Amino acid sequence: MIEDMGEAMIGIKAAVDSTFSKKGGGWETETVETLCGKPQYGYTDSASASPIGPRFVRITDIQNGTVNWESVPYPDVLRFCRSELLQENCFHAVLEATKSVADKIRTKTGLTGDGAELADVALALGRTGMPFLAFNSLQTESEQSEQKGLLNLMKGMFGTFRNPTAHVPKISWNMTEQDALDLLTMASFCHRRLDAAARTPRTA
Repeated sequence: MIEDMGEAMIGIKAAVDSTFSKKGGGWETETVETLCGKPQYGYTDSASASPIGPRFVRITDIQNGTVNWESVPYPDVLRFCRSELLQENCFHAVLEATKSVADKIRTKTGLTGDGAELADVALALGRTGMPFLAFNSLQTESEQSEQKGLLNLMKGMFGTFRNPTAHVPKISWNMTEQDALDLLTMASFCHRRLDAAARTPRTA
């Protein structure tokens, strides 16, 4: 049987080589570099061990030509809004996704509160220059600017999506599928940056 499989693989390889080695017929030879932009690490969702949907294969999960499926996680943000997405309920999916970001801030800091006020307390540099959660070493002006920018991004997300969905009737606010998908992408980005953020010694 092994010999038969070997012969089959040789036949498949010969067919592929024959097809792709032919010039003309609409085929063109290009390098990967010309077909895509430079790959960047980390353009992914935050990970969760909870079985909340399809697994989330990362490049680091592929080792020696195989995938260790036991270690492959699930997308974190889906933990909070999977049922709403299955119901195609974009309005409440957005509400739960934004609430999930606040929940992660509370979990990592031990703070209470919600929304923009919580983000301000947890992420702002304040008088001491030390937030509860730091996205980088905060040693340079650029790093401090990134800290402030991520704070403003999360505050903007809460103001744009969390507050309207919490206080405006569903029939009065049109949440399109495209807007919901964009928000879920933003929430995933926030989760990933919060996962990597360091808890500082600040206590008050």
